[in-house]
Amino acid sequence: MDQTKKKSLLFFAGKIVGLYFLLNVIYLFWLHFLGNQVDAITYFVAISSQKVIVYFTPNVIFQEAVNSPKILFFFLGRNIITVSEGCNGASVLITFISSIFAFNGNFNSKICFSIFAAPFSISFKYY
Repeated sequence: MDQTKKKSLLFFAGKIVGLYFLLNVIYLFWLHFLGNQVDAITYFVAISSQKVIVYFTPNVIFQEAVNSPKILFFFLGRNIITVSEGCNGASVLITFISSIFAFNGNFNSKICFSIFAAPFSISFKYY
């Protein structure tokens, strides 16, 4: 492998790692700003999960935890699942978007693709 290819590869990998780090820092600040509120990604995952679970067991309900950024699933009054930040697919989404923006190309196309494809990157993690 010649020097030009090595530099291109390292630059590409550096863009992915740099964007991943930057987006994770932004996400962590966002979570800190929300405090004990559930973020939108965790809420989306909880709703999607409930729709799948209710298909098999209709008596499952969910609610936000008190004083904690978690969503609790209940079956017959017992907590059976807890969805919290960390199991919501945000890291998958951040990795996906970082990879998209590391490639060369039109910035507007990357934005459009990220907006339309990002929800699928979270959804496919759970189905």
